[in-house]
Amino acid sequence: WLSNIASNFIDGQITRSTDLTPSIQVLLVKIIRIGLMVIAVAIALSAVGINLSALAVLSGAVGVGIGFGLQKIVANFISGIILLVDKSVKPGDLVTIGDSQGRISAMKTRYISVAAGDGREFLIPNEDLVTQKVTN
Repeated sequence: WLSNIASNFIDGQITRSTDLTPSIQVLLVKIIRIGLMVIAVAIALSAVGINLSALAVLSGAVGVGIGFGLQKIVANFISGIILLVDKSVKPGDLVTIGDSQGRISAMKTRYISVAAGDGREFLIPNEDLVTQKVTN
């Protein structure tokens, strides 16, 4: 709960900053939000009395699960970070990806939202922007 309040406060501070580009703002908010959640979970587990070193086996199992079962989600997440860092596309850009054309209205962790001129909105996985031909 405290982590969510803190991340919302920091989100407001970052989005009001005019020195940062929109993609860097999104990246910072995502990194801070994930970091605060990890810290909150570690503190909660420690407060309950669970030894954090006992989670080593569990984290190994989670790593194997991510490796086999969640490849697309992880690929889209990493592709989203790559897109935010390299600044190749940003909110407001007019793009064509495959058959979809429109303005980028939002950049999320796993996908971008492209608003077409006719009122439709396409959700395109970030991996497609990294691996396919994109006209910006």
